[in-house]
Amino acid sequence: MGISDSVNYPLLNDLVEMGVLSSKSSPKVKGPFNIKMESFTGADTSGTQALAEEPLTNGVIGLFVNPTAAGSANTLSVLTEDTDYSISGSTLTWITDQQLNKCVIVYAY
Repeated sequence: MGISDSVNYPLLNDLVEMGVLSSKSSPKVKGPFNIKMESFTGADTSGTQALAEEPLTNGVIGLFVNPTAAGSANTLSVLTEDTDYSISGSTLTWITDQQLNKCVIVYAY
């Protein structure tokens, strides 16, 4: 399967670093894998979220949040694994308080 290498360079770099793609030049999928996207409302510290699938080791492509609190700018930001959240099996555990955020996670499984 060919993938356009002119779409999103940071994502392309991350996919090569994770081992999902073979290279940045004429990349080929190294699978087998599937990509899953889920959305949910965050939780406070130590709160958990059950994911539909178990992500591959180092398979989280991004966890994006959008604040929903009154008076907050709706600025999309990316959270960092093992700083803002951790994943064990198919359970995401919050390290930082994200209860006022809408969340979207993209991962390989």
